[in-house]
Amino acid sequence: MRFLFNKIRFTAFVIILFFSFVSINAAQYSTRSIYTVLKGHDEQLKTISARVNMLQDNYVKLIKNVNLLEKQLRTEKRRNARLQKKIESLEIQLASDRKQIQANLDQVINKVSEETSRAIKDMAERKAASDKKFESGNGNSPRGTGNFDEYIVQPGATLSAISKAYGVSVNDIKKANGLTGDIIRVGEKLYIPQ
Repeated sequence: MRFLFNKIRFTAFVIILFFSFVSINAAQYSTRSIYTVLKGHDEQLKTISARVNMLQDNYVKLIKNVNLLEKQLRTEKRRNARLQKKIESLEIQLASDRKQIQANLDQVINKVSEETSRAIKDMAERKAASDKKFESGNGNSPRGTGNFDEYIVQPGATLSAISKAYGVSVNDIKKANGLTGDIIRVGEKLYIPQ
């Protein structure tokens, strides 16, 4: 590169020298005036040479900057490629996790559905048994002999409260109605011995 600039400098000097000699009539000008012209051309040559050197320095700096930018670009491309692979891997993992979560949810939903169905069936069976027990325990008529009052069970009523209100023992109320336990239901008809 420097060789090229030296060659340009030399060629420019020769051209300037040539035009200087052509334009100067040797008979009219003295050696001193030729020297002055050559000196002026030499100053121009030095200015051109300084500019060439400055351009050369700028060119070297630009090449360094371009090389640095190319290196950074390669680094960023590698980094982007790694990030793209990570993203693809995460997307695959996310899809797999979603499938697994959906499968787990389906299992839970099925289990809850089965347990709910079983609980509803059990409640229906217990209610049917309780209704049957209520009907058989209550009967259409009181058990035993004598006179009886009819009482419809109200919310909050208990056998002991009813027995105090009527002045009859809990056992007499149970016998008259065929009850085996202390549980009574709201709306149930009880016969109270007089």
